[in-house]
Amino acid sequence: HRDLHSFPTRRSSDLWDINGLLLTGGGDVDPRLYGEKPQKGVYGISQNRDLVEIVALEAARKHNWPVLGICRGAQMMAVEAGGRLRQDISGHRARQHPVVTKRASLAERLLDDEQGFGPKVLSLHHQEILDPGLGFFISGRSYDDRVAEVIESRDRRCVGVQFHPEMDEYEEYARNLFGWLMTESAKRAKLPPPTADWTALYKRPTMPSVVKFKPPVTTHDHMGRVVPTPSVGSARDAEEVLDDMSEDAFAAWCERNQCLALQPAPEVVDGVLVSD
Repeated sequence: HRDLHSFPTRRSSDLWDINGLLLTGGGDVDPRLYGEKPQKGVYGISQNRDLVEIVALEAARKHNWPVLGICRGAQMMAVEAGGRLRQDISGHRARQHPVVTKRASLAERLLDDEQGFGPKVLSLHHQEILDPGLGFFISGRSYDDRVAEVIESRDRRCVGVQFHPEMDEYEEYARNLFGWLMTESAKRAKLPPPTADWTALYKRPTMPSVVKFKPPVTTHDHMGRVVPTPSVGSARDAEEVLDDMSEDAFAAWCERNQCLALQPAPEVVDGVLVSD
């Protein structure tokens, strides 16, 4: 990492006035950082991004920040710590699969449910962490093919996952991961822990895909069309009626049933964007 610190920086107190680090997904980490030449299938290498994230991870270690890495972020955590990756694997792109965690690990506490089962997660990666690096260990693997899916530092300051919790925002394991980062960051900032009701914030919305409609009654929309009255039933019946509902009727239905109504799309009139 000869040139990592050769670029100009602001004062240290300004540059590192943060309390936690989140590394997201993206293109592949440059294999030359772990002593290999890029193989077929490697894509999206960005030396600038690699550089920034390595410097950020070094600062996180120095300042004792908690770190959560997602997909590429987990791989970069391993590479920065001296680990290495398998450059191309099959079977983990756009795939859902269960994860098995290591007993007494941070991964077990954050990911497993009350019965002790690991979550079913969404993977989009094509690389695998072979060596998690100095100070890290593999704490979760896919159930069927044993691919490394979770790494963590031995001091429990860092967690990296190969899957995508941001795409599972209604699942408890995903809320636990992001909640852990927020809580640990608050501790280091000497702030009280977040008090948000995660269950309320991430309550799965009730959508009209599980309702059935009775025969239309005498309620009408602004165009004089009948507004159907809903009751519990099949999704197919709901879809057929929803397709024929006006935007006002659908908004009224959503309001009665505490759903999120879709806003009318803006119109373009004579080349001018018109919106309420």
